[in-house]
Amino acid sequence: GPFAWSMGNKALKEIDANPGAYRDRGQVVAGRVMGIIGTCLLALSVIFVVIYVIFVVFIIGLAATTS
Repeated sequence: GPFAWSMGNKALKEIDANPGAYRDRGQVVAGRVMGIIGTCLLALSVIFVVIYVIFVVFIIGLAATTS
């Protein structure tokens, strides 16, 4: 995701600098949007994993102290 987003930004700058040399700007925009979506999903999954790990550590820690 982040790589597609970055490459899409670079490609759009190149297309905008020389619009006559390239076609199908829409495909680059679509790839960039997919990169943005992929980056958001990656961030959400990392947040979910961190919350899950903290929750599991808390439950395990709480169970270990009550035993």
